[in-house]
Amino acid sequence: MGNFNYILIAIAVAVGPAVRVYLGRRNSKRYSVSTEGAVRVRAPRFPLIAVIILAPVGIALNVVGVFCLWFSIQAWIYSQDTSLFSYEDTAWVFLLALMSLAGGIFLSSLSYLMIMSLKNEYVETGIDYVEKRGRLGKVTRVFFKKFPVRL
Repeated sequence: MGNFNYILIAIAVAVGPAVRVYLGRRNSKRYSVSTEGAVRVRAPRFPLIAVIILAPVGIALNVVGVFCLWFSIQAWIYSQDTSLFSYEDTAWVFLLALMSLAGGIFLSSLSYLMIMSLKNEYVETGIDYVEKRGRLGKVTRVFFKKFPVRL
């Protein structure tokens, strides 16, 4: 079974770049030139695949965290009957609740930031300028006239 993992890793290493090249070529056919001669190219959307996984996992961790927190508080409040729960069990459930809430908040926030950062990111090339809109909305435009041409 141990060699099977190495085979899967080799397949992933071989197929991964081929898929990226194929998707990049397919997306490059969509770029068109405007009437002013500018071409706007958007950032690749590959990181958004991670958002599809991270957002539901983060929400599920938050739900598990809230349930475990509620369960541990109820067990602590009604702890007179020690035949059902002990303080040690309640402490482990409370720690699980804190860890899952922290992980859920982190993954949900990360997926939200990834969506917002990739939403409007692009590079535009015109006749005499290059414009880039960064992850946080900062637009940088550099004109070609500022640089002397040396042959």
